[in-house]
Amino acid sequence: MTPARRRSTAADRALRMHTVREVAELWQLNEGRVRRMCHVGLIRHIRIGRWIRIPSHTLQEDLHALLDAGQPGLSSHQDQKWNA
Repeated sequence: MTPARRRSTAADRALRMHTVREVAELWQLNEGRVRRMCHVGLIRHIRIGRWIRIPSHTLQEDLHALLDAGQPGLSSHQDQKWNA
């Protein structure tokens, strides 16, 4: 007998944890930028030893909070001259 395939529910997707690499690809940033944003508290995350895991249900909220606040965490140092 083969095990029945389980359907992915909304609850399963909400519990998904992303790696720094996955978030960097999703937000089109480099991994170092995502790590710094976690370090300063701009992205909610969980540390497991040296690993950083980011809950999927917080990603959209954190991105909206960054955009609403005009947080410089998403702009590079060079881009800041355009925001002045």
